[in-house]
Amino acid sequence: MIKRTRGRAVIFLLVLTVIIIALIVNNSKPVSEYMQTGIRLSDLPENECVEYIVSKGVEMPLYYDKSPYFASVTKELIICYEKDPYKVISGTLGAVDMNNYVEDVRRVVNNYYGVYDVAYMPRIPTD
Repeated sequence: MIKRTRGRAVIFLLVLTVIIIALIVNNSKPVSEYMQTGIRLSDLPENECVEYIVSKGVEMPLYYDKSPYFASVTKELIICYEKDPYKVISGTLGAVDMNNYVEDVRRVVNNYYGVYDVAYMPRIPTD
């Protein structure tokens, strides 16, 4: 009789362990893109930095394609957010579109590196 209860207890603990592991795996954060690729965004050329940001669905500011400095500004933002993912840059850029773009770049860079618990500024309506 003692051996039967011990066997049931072992099976119960085994099933309980499997359930706990399944819950932990389902609730864990996804592996970041950086961990998968090993490529730092700041190592990309300026135009590829812009292409990456665009590929993530970021809305581009007006006339960005006519600005000779837009790609370099984007790369500088990426470098800035690699160093300090919590830094907020807003209110000093003049255009609402640009403020939204800067915050979107911060969101994309943080997601790329797996920095998930960050408060972001709300998007400013451009109407």
